[in-house]
Amino acid sequence: MAEFVLVCWLFIGDDDLVSTRQALRALRTYVGDPRGSRAWAKARAAQFVHPLCDPRLGTARSRRELLKAFTEAFYTGTYNREDLIAKCAPQFEDKSAFGDVLQSLGRGPVPGQPEALLLHLDVVLRAGKAVQNGGVDQDVLEEVRAQYLKMRRADPEWPTRSDLEDAMSLMLVSLGLVLLARSGWLSPV
Repeated sequence: MAEFVLVCWLFIGDDDLVSTRQALRALRTYVGDPRGSRAWAKARAAQFVHPLCDPRLGTARSRRELLKAFTEAFYTGTYNREDLIAKCAPQFEDKSAFGDVLQSLGRGPVPGQPEALLLHLDVVLRAGKAVQNGGVDQDVLEEVRAQYLKMRRADPEWPTRSDLEDAMSLMLVSLGLVLLARSGWLSPV
């Protein structure tokens, strides 16, 4: 239910339907404490690495190890960078297959190197920790929605099914980027 409330708030943008205060409560419920549920962490990890779990990339074993490593990262909120890069590497080895997978997905951008994927993970984990620690208020959430809508409404086919499926992932990435920009670590363009 929390995801439904957040998607409505994000896409419709009508505070009479879903207020930002209600969206913030839903976000706190959605993020929760991942240590409370390995199943939650595994579901988030599966969503996060979905494009890299295509049978055309790596081996079945490397895909299982990748999912297991990302599940642990989402569950604990930390990870060993070198170990995770090693787990990701097999998925990126065949550049032709990787390009085919990206083209067939017809979805948003997927990091093209293990290091870029880990930067993406860092941003998402930062956003999750900020939500858990109470570092996200209604103003931050409004900024996320404004930036997201500004970016997406330029696309004449928006929202697509893919937009709806990826909404929460994109929202957490946007939230992480807003928090990085506010901390001064990331300069706005």
